[in-house]
Amino acid sequence: MPADDQSRAFLPMRPYAALTRMFSSRQHIAVQAGSRFARIMLARREGRSLRIERLLVIDLQANGLLTPGELATHLRGVLATLPTVPVTVTLQPGRTHSQVLELKPGDPLAAEWLAQAVGGRQFDQILSVYDARPLRPFPGHPHPQWVTIARDADVTIQLMRCGLDPERTAHVVSADAALVAAYNATSRAGDPTSAVLVEIGSDASTLVVIEEGQGVFAANFDLGTASLIAALAVDLDCSLPEAERILVREGAAASGPATPRLVTALARWRNAFENVLKEHARETGRSPEPLLAHPRRFSGALLANAGIRALFASTADLVPVQDWPDVPSSEGEPVNASGCAIACGATAIGLDLAPTSVDLLPATSRTARSAARRIGWLHVAGLAIAATGLLFAANTLWQRSVSIEAKETRLELLQRARDAGPQLTDTLAARDQAYREAVPLLYFQKRTRDFVAATRLLREQRKHPGFWFALVADSETYHANSLPRGTPAATPETQLLRNCLARPTGLVVELSLAPGGGDQLGKISTLVTELRASPLFSGVDILPARARQSLADRSVFSSGDGFALSLETPTFEHFLPPPATPGTTSGGLFAQ
Repeated sequence: MPADDQSRAFLPMRPYAALTRMFSSRQHIAVQAGSRFARIMLARREGRSLRIERLLVIDLQANGLLTPGELATHLRGVLATLPTVPVTVTLQPGRTHSQVLELKPGDPLAAEWLAQAVGGRQFDQILSVYDARPLRPFPGHPHPQWVTIARDADVTIQLMRCGLDPERTAHVVSADAALVAAYNATSRAGDPTSAVLVEIGSDASTLVVIEEGQGVFAANFDLGTASLIAALAVDLDCSLPEAERILVREGAAASGPATPRLVTALARWRNAFENVLKEHARETGRSPEPLLAHPRRFSGALLANAGIRALFASTADLVPVQDWPDVPSSEGEPVNASGCAIACGATAIGLDLAPTSVDLLPATSRTARSAARRIGWLHVAGLAIAATGLLFAANTLWQRSVSIEAKETRLELLQRARDAGPQLTDTLAARDQAYREAVPLLYFQKRTRDFVAATRLLREQRKHPGFWFALVADSETYHANSLPRGTPAATPETQLLRNCLARPTGLVVELSLAPGGGDQLGKISTLVTELRASPLFSGVDILPARARQSLADRSVFSSGDGFALSLETPTFEHFLPPPATPGTTSGGLFAQ
């Protein structure tokens, strides 16, 4: 059964499961069910680090969970109290076999051949599950592949013991793959890139060699803490539970002359550990000393106790032994990974905090999970389509409501305008009448301003010697050839304002030139040029002799008649409305 492409999604078999996945992708659950203890870890990803939110360690014997059915019922109840997030299940040590083999480049059947090489004859005789992942090249292996194989029955039984259906499991990983992931996920700056990891279970131990941050060798040997507890029970002539309590309490101090069988059991475990490393060195053609000198990390259920870790550390002699680092926990104090390394690695795999690992989920489970994923996405797509339709309908109704409201507002405004029409017409008519009455006053006001400004400007022109102003008069008076008599108050207002806009504007100035003043025409030309440069006048010209009037007394002229200048000012711009025709109405919107 070749391993197909694996997805990191966990899709529970219920409607809209994909939506659940969207909101829970930063949490993960690891379930590790061994022969003596079971661990359930709920962890969260925070950046590139792991945070434990809840860790449960269950003693199977103390809780009377002796059969797979009892354990499944208990774990199912525990999982029901946790968030519905992806789950990764780890297989028991000794239930898998992993090996690094060379991949034949370009061979499509290479993965299957590698699995046959690892599984041997059992691959053809027993239904198995396998997977392979490429490694970075290292000495002697230009195209390495990490291949892991397990019996399909072992995977199914472990899923059943954990209370999970195969369709509801995101990943199934081996113990060695979880140890490698835990090492990479919890390593800190300055930690060695090569090490030997040992998970010490009750009846067996799993050994993994790490080089340059990746696993290159894994093996199991059938010795664990149970053999040490049994030996101590014989030495002290006590029960196994009592021997375990003493071992946990005393730690390394329990090993000594008074407990020869414990010393022998510990030496037997050490010899088995070192023999595995020496055998690996012999098969790969390497010297065993570098492998034996790698720093060691011990983990396991009982190794959460520092005394038990010290007991196994005593077997290393001069080889450095490193404790697993502490992992932040939301429950309080940080948790040392020595007691839950495999669970940490499983959650790191599920949260993508470690390189992609082999996945031993059975093909039937993968097919069911893919179907569940497709159904989930169909639910999401259907929900999205329905939501889009509802949004479109709501938007259409909203736009129609807004349009109706806008039309009602416009109709209301139009009705108000229609009601205000007659009053507005009267107001406009009154405004026009007031403007008509004010226009003559505005006109004469302009003429007065122009006259005052012009005389001020002419006074400034007296800086030129050789002439003087004999007469300054407005154009209307000058061309009428008659000076006004009396005062303006003596003139009736109606006569003063009548037909005012048709009256000429501007000034006429007569100049007398001093005798012997040189170039008289040049002086007049200079004066005309300077007056034309002023924005006050729209035109400045010399008045022809035939247009001159005899208003000024001749005695003010030195000799001759001098010159006369016509100074035109801008016309008065008004906005008088056309006169209304009697008997007509405005019509249109305000017609009654």
